[in-house]
This record gives sequence, structure tokens and C-alpha cells, in this order.
Amino acid sequence: MQQLLGDLHDCDVWIALLSSHAGRRPDSTAPRGRRRADGLPLRRRKRRRLIHGRFVAYWSRLKHDRIWPRLSALLRNELAALAGADA
Repeated sequence: MQQLLGDLHDCDVWIALLSSHAGRRPDSTAPRGRRRADGLPLRRRKRRRLIHGRFVAYWSRLKHDRIWPRLSALLRNELAALAGADA
């Protein structure tokens, strides 16, 4: 999950950075690499959609597997055990 969230954040940062430079379009005499860079925002948005889809699928699996109630119960049991050990 951490990796997916980190990748989403990276895309958001890239999209914001590239969008801030969107008005600075190179003309046709610009070096080829510079012209290709114009496609970066679109590629980042596509990548973000892909990663977001993976995250939604992963989150759905966690909900289906009831991971959150199970984790909550585990933590409650651990805290109760610790509280009992202190008594």
C-alpha cells in the first residue's frame, strides 16, 4: 500500500510541476528532446490513472478480506494484554 500511495504522490508532484511549465511550449526549432518533454504531463496522468486503479483494487481486496476489523481486534487484544501485564 505504501508503494502505491508513494507512486500516486510522485505522479501528483510531477503533474503539478509539469503543469506549471505548460505555458512554456518550445517551438519547432527546439531540440528534439525538449519537444518530446511536452508529452510528459499526459504520460504522468496516464500513469496516475493506472496506479489509482491498482490502489482501488487493492483497497477493495482489503475490505473484502475484512482486514480493518481484524486489525482493530488484534490491536485491542494486544492493548488489553499490555494493560493486564501492568496490573
